[in-house]
Amino acid sequence: MGEVSDYTVTVKTGDKKYAGTDAYVRIVLHDESEKKTDPIILDNFFRNDFERGQEDIFQLRKLPYFPNFSKLELWRDNSGFGASWYVDTIKLQCEKSGKIYVFPIYRWIKADYHYMFSHLNTSLPQDDKFQEQRRMEMDEKRKIYEVEQKVPGLPLQVTLSGITTAVLEPKLSYLRSVKSDINCTVLWMVGGSSLVL
Repeated sequence: MGEVSDYTVTVKTGDKKYAGTDAYVRIVLHDESEKKTDPIILDNFFRNDFERGQEDIFQLRKLPYFPNFSKLELWRDNSGFGASWYVDTIKLQCEKSGKIYVFPIYRWIKADYHYMFSHLNTSLPQDDKFQEQRRMEMDEKRKIYEVEQKVPGLPLQVTLSGITTAVLEPKLSYLRSVKSDINCTVLWMVGGSSLVL
C-alpha cells in the first residue's frame, strides 16, 4: 500500500445569498506525478455541512501519502433542497509533512462538472492549466451578458435568450428578497414613526 497520511480539509462556503448546499460534495487529490486518490465524499455525520458563510473541517484518514499536491478535483451532485453552492476556499493540510495547500475557488460550483484547481490557483488566462474549464466559464458569462440594440440610436439592452432558469432564478430570488427587505424596512419606519398621515 505504501506510505499513508491523515489529511485535514477545510472548506469555506461563501457568504452570499443561496451559497450553501445540501448536495453531496466530492474531491480527488492529485500529486505532481499524476497519482490520485479515489473520490472522497466530504460529509460530517449529523452535521449540516456547507451552509452559507460556514467553515467545515473534514478529517481524512489513512490516504496515500503525497509529498506534494498539484491539484484538487471538486464536484457536487444536484441532490438536496438547495443544491447551488458558492465556495470561497479549500485548504488541505497533510498531517505527515505539515504542509498546507490553499485552493482559492471563489465561484459557483455547478452540478456534475468536475472542476480542477491548482495550489494558489492564480494565472493569466493564456497560462491557465485548465483551459477547457476556463472556456466553459467564459461561455456561460457571455450567455448571461449578451446584449443587443433593439432600437437604433438607443443604448444596448441585455437579452434573456441565453439565460437559463438555473442561472436566472438565484438572481431573481435575491432581487425579490432585497425588495422584500426594503418593503419591510419602510413599513417598520412608517409604523414606528410619529407621523400623522
